[in-house]
Amino acid sequence: MKVGIDATMLDGHVGGVQQVVMGLASALSRLSDADEYLFLTYEGGDEWLRPYVSGPCRIVPSGPAPRQIPNHGVMRFVRPAARRVRDALALARGPVAVPIARSNGTIEREGVDVVHFPKQVAFLTSVPSIYHPWDLQHVHLPHLFPRYQRMVRDTMYRRFCEEADRVCVASEWTKHDLVTHFHLAPEKIAVVPMAAATEAYVAPTPAVLREVKAHFQLPEKFFFYPAQTFRHKNHLGLLDAVAMLRDDDLRVHVVCSGTKNEFYPEIEKRLHVLGLQDQVSFLGFVTSSQLRALYELAHGVIFPTLFEGWGLPVIEAFGAGRPVACSRVTSLPDSAGDAALLFDPHDPRQIAEAMRRLWKDEQFCRELVQRGHERVKLFTWEKTAVMFRDLYRDVARRHAGMGHEAAPA
Repeated sequence: MKVGIDATMLDGHVGGVQQVVMGLASALSRLSDADEYLFLTYEGGDEWLRPYVSGPCRIVPSGPAPRQIPNHGVMRFVRPAARRVRDALALARGPVAVPIARSNGTIEREGVDVVHFPKQVAFLTSVPSIYHPWDLQHVHLPHLFPRYQRMVRDTMYRRFCEEADRVCVASEWTKHDLVTHFHLAPEKIAVVPMAAATEAYVAPTPAVLREVKAHFQLPEKFFFYPAQTFRHKNHLGLLDAVAMLRDDDLRVHVVCSGTKNEFYPEIEKRLHVLGLQDQVSFLGFVTSSQLRALYELAHGVIFPTLFEGWGLPVIEAFGAGRPVACSRVTSLPDSAGDAALLFDPHDPRQIAEAMRRLWKDEQFCRELVQRGHERVKLFTWEKTAVMFRDLYRDVARRHAGMGHEAAPA
């Protein structure tokens, strides 16, 4: 069997999905069977994936990467404004046909039996497919998306779910969400929990830890929050909580990693209004080795997101032996179990009190670390890779004997 896995993504632009692909590649590379796994990447854009691909896995270039537009300086303001104008003009012209991409023929030429789309943006093909709609955030938090974007998401996700032979999600919560809102048949949806991508990273040496600490000028004690600066990641609520603690005479430090996208100027503005520049730092995108080191150096992990399809940082923190405080929303109770301190992310006071307890209660932190140690044993990439392999084989068996002609570019 030959499986194609869509890894056409720019380094640092898709957050947790990139971590999932790296972890999956690492685990599939260790499988000893006759199956072959082809990771489709942009031409010249596979450096982030190469360290994790070996054995039955190989990288296959699949077209040029899209042109990158700078996301700093004046472009922080130009890009979102231009997008709003474009979307408004599209809607003003009347009914909008959402363009759905088609295969450029790579997987068909390679003789792929099954294609796995781990991203929410896929393409149409005659090859049997497995699709990941990670979450339906636009359904639950419509105010975070312009009307045009909601329409595009809804159209694409529904179409790819319909085209796929199997739909994969990471939690029972998301499966129920798809059944409720997209009316998918429950038997079409497979729940495959994700492990910590950091499990595949090289453990940092003391020298690397010292280097990362010096490079980012990290304080001796800090909370870590790894997340792109999307609005739903709730950095604003986190800043409000840190300010509350400061006003209560408790100064905590928070280090945030993740690409600074178009919402970052709003976060930066709140940071300055609250006067937290010396307590909260935003590092931007970090490498895999730096990410692993940041987990190791942190006192604990805070995860105040408003919506998650799974919540990989929680599992990664468990694996790093760090106490976790996270939101009590969507799929997070499923992934955290009893190993994290949960709070309402819509209430900055609850975020603040959770941070206070982790900052000051050492015994409680030790208990959380022990629970996290047991919890993370449930989620390994070996288990996840075997579950996916079984899905690949099941879909391939159903289509045995069917040929696949190359689709038009």
